[in-house]
Amino acid sequence: MDTLTAIQNRYSCRSFTPGATPGKSEIETILKAGAAAPVGMPSAGLPHFTVIENAEFIAGLNTVAGRDMTYGAPVLIVVSCPSAPAPGLNYANAACAVTGMCIAATALGVASIYLWGPATVLANNAGLCAKAGIPAGFTALSCVALGYTAAPAPAKAFEMPAALNFVK
Repeated sequence: MDTLTAIQNRYSCRSFTPGATPGKSEIETILKAGAAAPVGMPSAGLPHFTVIENAEFIAGLNTVAGRDMTYGAPVLIVVSCPSAPAPGLNYANAACAVTGMCIAATALGVASIYLWGPATVLANNAGLCAKAGIPAGFTALSCVALGYTAAPAPAKAFEMPAALNFVK
């Protein structure tokens, strides 16, 4: 699938097929896409990626939140970053990584959703961060959940934004 088609077809899957887990090669390719994302001020530290395939751990995150934040996805990739010298830069770095992973997942036929909820639960729970192996000094900022969709992806048009202006 070419890049623009993957961008057009990418959507937030909120209904994953139980037990349908992407293979190791798909997950590795998706991680490579995240690692290839641009990073602002890389000297301040690169994002860290934590792949969670443990269903009990994912269920525990959902229990702490009081709801199914992961929509039944069997894989959760957490992107954590160190503090950044510029406000919001660590969030931008995590966002670039997660967006790249979501587009790569679509190109591979893997469903995805960009999530903040699990990252927020982790960021507020040092014990869960330690159990997940998130390095000291890093904060969980964003996640991507992966699996295969239980419902067909919606069709989307590839068109200009509704709110747009040019300054010439």
